[in-house]
Amino acid sequence: MHSLTALDLSECDLVMDEGVVALGSLPAIASLNLTGCVQVTDTGAKGVMAHTALMSLSLAGCQELTDAGLQSVAALTSLTSLSIAGCWQASDEGFYALKPLIGLAHLSLEGCEQVSDEGMRTLRAFPSLKSLNLAGCWRITDEGLAALAPLTALTSLSLTMCEQVEENVARHCHQQTEMHGLSYGAIRS
Repeated sequence: MHSLTALDLSECDLVMDEGVVALGSLPAIASLNLTGCVQVTDTGAKGVMAHTALMSLSLAGCQELTDAGLQSVAALTSLTSLSIAGCWQASDEGFYALKPLIGLAHLSLEGCEQVSDEGMRTLRAFPSLKSLNLAGCWRITDEGLAALAPLTALTSLSLTMCEQVEENVARHCHQQTEMHGLSYGAIRS
C-alpha cells in the first residue's frame, strides 16, 4: 500500500476527516479524488497537506470546505490539477490563498458562488493554467474576465451560468487566445 499513487474515494459519503488524515501514511499518492465526500471539512483538507507530492486533488462537493481549508491546500505546491467545484463556502479570500500553486494547469471553481471579480485577479498567479471551469460563478462579470488576458496557455474555459458575463465578451476571450473550448450557456446576450 505504501507505493499507492492514485486513490479515488469519490462519492464515499462516509469518508470523514479522520480517514483523510490517516491517508498521510501513504506518502506516494500523486492523485487523490475526494469528490462528493460531504463529511470532509477543513480538518480533512489540512490532513491532505501530508501529501507533498500530490499533483491532482479533487475536493469537489466537499461542501463543508471553507477558506481555512483552502489555505491548507495552498501548501501543496506540486498541484497541477485542483477542483473545488461545489465548495460554495469558498470565497475570494480562500481563492487568494491558493496563489502559491503556480504550477496549476487545471482548475475548477464550478459552483463556487462566493468567488467574484476580486477573486479572478488571483488567476494571474497561474501562468500555466490550461483549463478553467467557472460555471455557476454568478458573481463574475465582464470586468473579472479581464484577468484572463495574461493567461496565454488557457485553452478551455467554461462560463456556463455566469449570468453577469455578456456573450460578446465571452466570444472575445475565445478569439484572443489559443482556446479550443469555450462553453458559455445562460449568459447575457
